[in-house]
Amino acid sequence: MRPRMLALGVAAVILVLAVPAWAANFTPTATFALSTKLVNANPTLTVGVKQDQGEEELAKVILAIPYGFKLPPDSAIDDGEKLGQGSITIALAPACSTTETVNVNIVERNRTQAEKNAGVYAVWVVDLHPVTTIDLKIKGNPTNGWKATGAIAPNDATCPPFQFHATINKTSSSSHVKLIRNPANAGTYTLKITFVGENGSKVTRSKAFSITS
Repeated sequence: MRPRMLALGVAAVILVLAVPAWAANFTPTATFALSTKLVNANPTLTVGVKQDQGEEELAKVILAIPYGFKLPPDSAIDDGEKLGQGSITIALAPACSTTETVNVNIVERNRTQAEKNAGVYAVWVVDLHPVTTIDLKIKGNPTNGWKATGAIAPNDATCPPFQFHATINKTSSSSHVKLIRNPANAGTYTLKITFVGENGSKVTRSKAFSITS
């Protein structure tokens, strides 16, 4: 073998060994569905998330809702009101081959003073007990759009694969406040969700909707 070819081969092997296994194994997927796409309408929003076995576990999710959509402030909804529901089917450690399905409840939580000081607009809690609980901390406004960021605590009892589906209802459970309002102007609007893995991997999924008059 020529010296140059040998050197290139050695370099390629070193490069492969230097890349951690999880770097190419992080492909969670997401789906979005609005129950109505008319301007100023009050839809439900259904989100589905799926991840395959053996992948890097999730550490954070960031849901981006584009400008034009309206969300209620923390002060408009009572602490603990139900906002939505769903389910998650997830594998059990250590084998990650058997699964369990648990209910998901989404409720409003009053902001702490620290969250208010940090500019958090509202907190929607995704309760997947006993799997985990995710505090979605919402920041933004209808002019610039919204970001709901949730940290996911590690759970040694579960692992991918999993399938998650949940729906944000039209209104809160007792005060009946409208939770999502479509933009007032017709056009194309894109919802996005970014997944961050526990080792730093990142992937974004998106869905464009045509809002019509």
